[in-house]
Amino acid sequence: MIDALLLAAAASFHPPLGVPLAYVSSEDRTIGGKTMHFESHRRITFTRIGDGFVATIRFERAADDAGGDVASMFQAAMASLAGRPVALRLDAAGTVTAVDDAGATWTALCDAVARLPGTASRREHATAFAAALRALPEAQRAAMLGSLVAPLIAGDQALLAAGSSEPVEIRARPPIPRNITLKGTQTVTRDADGRLMLHVAAAGDTPIPDGTSAHVAADRDRVIDPATGLVLSIHDRMSATIDGDRMTTDTRVTLTLPVS
Repeated sequence: MIDALLLAAAASFHPPLGVPLAYVSSEDRTIGGKTMHFESHRRITFTRIGDGFVATIRFERAADDAGGDVASMFQAAMASLAGRPVALRLDAAGTVTAVDDAGATWTALCDAVARLPGTASRREHATAFAAALRALPEAQRAAMLGSLVAPLIAGDQALLAAGSSEPVEIRARPPIPRNITLKGTQTVTRDADGRLMLHVAAAGDTPIPDGTSAHVAADRDRVIDPATGLVLSIHDRMSATIDGDRMTTDTRVTLTLPVS
C-alpha cells in the first residue's frame, strides 16, 4: 500500500502554471518520391482549477505544402482557430476530461475546413472532409480535440526506471495503414539534467488488407521531464515498403518549458 501511494505521488502532474509554453509540431510525409510538409505553432498555458487543470491552446500560425492531403486540411483548419483558444479540462493526472465550448469549437473547425481555398478539386475534397467531420460521433470529436494536449502528458511513463528495457507494441500512423501493429523494444535512459529518454525501435513484415505485405520500420523517441510530468520532445520516424513503393513519415513535437 505504501509503495502504491509513493508511486501515485511520484506520478502527479505538475505543469508550470500561468506561463505560455511554446508548442510546435511538424510532419514530413514522403509518398511516391514526393515529400509533403506541414507544421503548426501554438502556445499552451496550464492553469489550476479545483483538483485538476485547464490547458488553453492558442494557435499562432501554420504552414504546409501538402496539397490535398487530409492532414494538411485539418492542420490548416486548426490554425484558422487562432482567434478562438481551445480550453481542455484535465484531471489531476493530466487526462483530458472535457473540452469547453466543444460544440462551438467543432463547428468553427468544420466551417474553416469547408472554406479552404485552392483548386476546384481541393475545394470539393475540403467540402467532403468538412461534412465527414460534422458527422463524427461526439466521443470521437472529443478525442480529436483532446489529442491537442494528450501527447504532451507523460503519465506513467514519467515513472519508468532509467536503464530499463521492455517489449512493446506500436501502431502505425498515416500514411502507413493503421491496421499495422509492430513489436519492438523500448529502452529508457536518463540525461545529465534528470530527464528520461525513451527510445522504441521496431520492424517487421506484416500483411495488409489488399493481400500484399509491407515491411515496416519505426523509431520513436520521447524526452520526459519527471518534475512536471510533461513530454518535452517527440520524434517519430516510420517507413513502409509495399510492392517496392516506400512511404515515410517523420513527426516532431517540441514543448519549451520556462527557464527557471
